[in-house]
Amino acid sequence: MASIVSDLHAKMFTSEFALLKCACSDESMTFAIKKGEVEILSQTYFPDDAHFVYIYDLDRLLESYIGEYSDSFTLIVNGIPVKTVMVIRCLTAIDERAETFHRDYFFTPSTAERDTALGRYETVTMYCDEATMITAECTYLLPDGSIKSKIKPLLYFTGWKAADVSPAKFVDSEGRLISYVVKAGSRRARYRVLANPPEANPAFIFRNSFGCWETIYLTGARQLTPSYSRSNANIEGRNISYDIEETMTLKAFTGPLRPGMVPVALDLARAKEIYLLDSDGNAGDRITITEADVKHTNEDDTIPDFAFTYRRSDRRSALISMNRPPRIFDNTFDQTYE
Repeated sequence: MASIVSDLHAKMFTSEFALLKCACSDESMTFAIKKGEVEILSQTYFPDDAHFVYIYDLDRLLESYIGEYSDSFTLIVNGIPVKTVMVIRCLTAIDERAETFHRDYFFTPSTAERDTALGRYETVTMYCDEATMITAECTYLLPDGSIKSKIKPLLYFTGWKAADVSPAKFVDSEGRLISYVVKAGSRRARYRVLANPPEANPAFIFRNSFGCWETIYLTGARQLTPSYSRSNANIEGRNISYDIEETMTLKAFTGPLRPGMVPVALDLARAKEIYLLDSDGNAGDRITITEADVKHTNEDDTIPDFAFTYRRSDRRSALISMNRPPRIFDNTFDQTYE
C-alpha cells in the first residue's frame, strides 16, 4: 500500500514539488509522472524505517517539460493515477500556493506601485478560471486642478493572458493621466504616471520567475567598457594581428528604485531570457547579464540603486547604430523640398 502524503491541489507551482512525501507500507513503491500520454518519469523507491518515501527535485524535472506558462501532469503510484495537476512555472520559493495565488495576483514578483510614463510599455500576465473583465481605474488631473477618475475596460477573456497595460492606452483628452490601477477580479497592479520621467537607457523585457514577460527601465548612469583579445604573429618579418576578439560590455544603473521595483530588479538578476526593449514594446537584441550588483539595506537614508553589467548575446557583441537625420516631409511629399 502506497500513497502521496504531501498536499496536492488542482494548480501547483513547480517550486511546490521540491519535495514530495509518500507513505509506503510495502517493501517498495513505483512512482511515475505522465505529461499527456508520455511518461517522463518512472522510478522504484524504497521506504525508510518510518515507512516514508521522500522524492526530491521534481521541480527541476517538471520545469524542463513545461511550455510557456504551465502544463498538466498526472502523478501515478503503483500504476494507479492519483491526481492530474496543472503545474505553473515558478523558479523561486513562494509563501503562497498556486491554488490561491493565481486568483488573487498577477504573475509578477511585485505587488506595490510602480512608476511609468507615456511612451513606456507595461504588461501583466494572469490566469483566469472563468471569463474575466480587465479594467483600469484611471485618475486624471484636469486643467482646473481638480482630480477625476474613470473606469476604462480593457479585455474580456479566460485562461492565460498577457495584457498590454501601457499608459498610452488610457490617455484621455479631458485631463492628464497621473495614475491608474489595473484590475482583474481581485488582482491589482498600480502605476504612477510621471509627467517628466528620467531618460531610460536601456530598457529590458525579460521572462520573470513565473516565465511571464516583465519590463524594467534603467534610468541611472551607463558605462561602456570594450575589451579586446589580440592574436599576433611574426609574418615575413612583421608582427601582424591575425585575429581580434572584441567584447563590448555595458554597465547600467537602475537609478533610485521605489519599493515596487526592487523585486522586479532582483528577478532580472536571476533571469535567463532577457532582451533589450524596443520603443514599440517588442523584444530587440537578446542580452546576457554577466554581473549584477543588487546589494541593498533597509536603512532609512538609503535608496536601492542596482547595477547590471551586460553584453549582447550575439558573438559580435559590438553594434553600430546608424542615426539618420530627421526628415522634414514623409514619403508622400515631393523630396525636392528636403
